[in-house]
Amino acid sequence: MTKVVGQPETTGSRTDDVEEFSSTIVVTVPFDSGPRQVTVEGVRTQGELEQGRSIELLYAPSRPDLGVRPPVDKDISSAVGRLIALPVIWILTLTAGLSTAVAMHRREAAVARARRFEPLVHLPAALLLLCGALLVVPLLTGFPDTGTGWSLAIGSAATPWLALAWVARTS
Repeated sequence: MTKVVGQPETTGSRTDDVEEFSSTIVVTVPFDSGPRQVTVEGVRTQGELEQGRSIELLYAPSRPDLGVRPPVDKDISSAVGRLIALPVIWILTLTAGLSTAVAMHRREAAVARARRFEPLVHLPAALLLLCGALLVVPLLTGFPDTGTGWSLAIGSAATPWLALAWVARTS
């Protein structure tokens, strides 16, 4: 680390009676094209930073245009996402797919009726699906914070069900 910019801010967290700080720092990064000084915001450390301290950062040596980031927190939310949320999402998806297939097989006449294009039924459903696709775009192109990411993902995941409910109710 080359220098700390401004005053480090306390995060309010403590580990082993050591306060955690969030700082903006300037570091010299050894990219393939040569070393560069880069400013990195939101670097969390145990205790206050001082010049010369080693900091773990993520960067691609051959792609300086991608920038430099602090490492992903290894906190409980990432473990919960991997160990609980992801399996629940897969189970719900498989259950929904199976129940949809069974329902379509049992009510073939209703499915045929729903498949006929009716603008007042299918255009709002298509608009709902488009909204779901637009909600997922920030997740594909960037790194929103956890709360924003989950909100966008839940909204996007709900739109196919809302579109299906609209078609079932109005056709």
